[in-house]
Amino acid sequence: MQIGSGFSHADALNQITRATEQINQLNQRIVDADQGLSNKLVNMAVDQKVAGNQNPEGLLDLLA
Repeated sequence: MQIGSGFSHADALNQITRATEQINQLNQRIVDADQGLSNKLVNMAVDQKVAGNQNPEGLLDLLA
């Protein structure tokens, strides 16, 4: 089936599929970055505790 001039239903579905794959890849990058940031904040809180800061939990509040 043609949509408009020379643009088929299959072409539209292929574009939607490619766009969906790109969105999924971007979402995975966001998840990975978020996990990396969470790990960094936890490590910073541990470092602060080891350094003698009695209240490093403020860093962990950023995870909430």
